[in-house]
Amino acid sequence: IVNSFLQGRGTPSLNYPLTNWDPAFVGMLPVPKYDPDKARTLLADAGYAKGFDVTINAPPSSYSALLLNIGEFLTNSFGGIGLRPSLKIADRGRYLTAMMGERNYTDILLGYGPAADTVDTEIYDPFHSKSQARNRAYINDPVADGLIERSWATTDPQKYKEIVRQHQMQAAEQMYMIYLPHG
Repeated sequence: IVNSFLQGRGTPSLNYPLTNWDPAFVGMLPVPKYDPDKARTLLADAGYAKGFDVTINAPPSSYSALLLNIGEFLTNSFGGIGLRPSLKIADRGRYLTAMMGERNYTDILLGYGPAADTVDTEIYDPFHSKSQARNRAYINDPVADGLIERSWATTDPQKYKEIVRQHQMQAAEQMYMIYLPHG
């Protein structure tokens, strides 16, 4: 995606919204390797050996040509692991209504950018089960909640950084969302 759509300008995603410019960012996390055979095995282990239908909702190219191109790329990639993908291009108004008004974030391509200058907000908003603002993946994970709450409770900067590191690793392991490269 970085090479094909961003002309090499971007950092492979880290499955976490913090980037190396964030003061609480504690290092690069492993970027998952594209492994269609492993993906098919994981689908079979989860009871989806025959795959399933998935619709990727993308905005029209007049709203975001990049997201539309990535949607086409993902549709082809998902087909390569045994899913039955389709790409649905919504008009701009319907796309924004689904995201903002209806909070329908399933199978949708959207941009993510920091909304605040504190790591607490960048961790809480997308990952805490009680966040109503930007928990777009509907994450409800007691481990994530506990790490976030522990990060708030400590006043020790080193402990704080270690808790944030643990949360980064846990989020990457759980892969709640698939983050695209940061441009």
